[in-house]
Amino acid sequence: MVFKLFHWGFLGAVILLLCACGSRLNKVVPDGMKGGDRLAFLPVVKPIPLTYAQQRKFDMFFLEAVRQKEKGSYDAAFDLFSHCLDIQPHSSAVLYEMAQFCSLAGNDSLTSRYLEEAVAIEPDNYWYLQMLGSMYQQDKQTDRAIKVYENIVSRFPEKTDALTSLLQMYEDNNDYPNAVRVLSDIENNEGASEQITMEKVRLLLLMKRNDEAYHEVENLCAKNPNDYRYRNLLAGLYLSNGKTDKGLQIIDNVLKQDPGNISAQIALAGYYEDS
Repeated sequence: MVFKLFHWGFLGAVILLLCACGSRLNKVVPDGMKGGDRLAFLPVVKPIPLTYAQQRKFDMFFLEAVRQKEKGSYDAAFDLFSHCLDIQPHSSAVLYEMAQFCSLAGNDSLTSRYLEEAVAIEPDNYWYLQMLGSMYQQDKQTDRAIKVYENIVSRFPEKTDALTSLLQMYEDNNDYPNAVRVLSDIENNEGASEQITMEKVRLLLLMKRNDEAYHEVENLCAKNPNDYRYRNLLAGLYLSNGKTDKGLQIIDNVLKQDPGNISAQIALAGYYEDS
């Protein structure tokens, strides 16, 4: 694991940074900002103007920090990124790098705050948003995580990973309407699939939106006319929800085409047993 590459000297440096940088971040992130605030409430932060000499010094430290990180010299990279922050405390790239170090050191609070500032400075950066959303999700700040991932989806609608995270959180919150909406977005990105459709059907039935659930399975049947599984499923839905004539008609058609179809036989036997 990457963490094993870090020695105790590095962890000590991280602890020192937590003490040294806490006051700097307090000036940027309002104390009253809680997990449920909207992204619009993130502070407006802009990099401070640098002189030509300061910019050259910053670039030198940053490039060397990246080089040391790629070599696996994480303590040296950490120290160099810290020097970068001394020169430009509002560099989104450096804040993002420092957030990764703090995450590995186990300081979730400071990780989030570094990422919040990085996103405030560069709100269109997918990787900053993704890490911030993941951090909130791991920290059980679900409301804020949802807002970050919704923000990602609005900016990068093709990112199915963000949609998948949203789906999980909405389902965990029993927010089925939004879960169905997200499933439709995933379907638009990846195309229709049995897995997506069946999950939509399950959620629609939980919401008692039965007609929409029937419609989803009907579409699946139309796209797969030779797959009896979907017709049997539709028949079962009809029979279990009082649409007996439609359900029996489907089963009858399946058995005419495939007399040995076990699923249709079981559905028919079950109906007569319950009648």
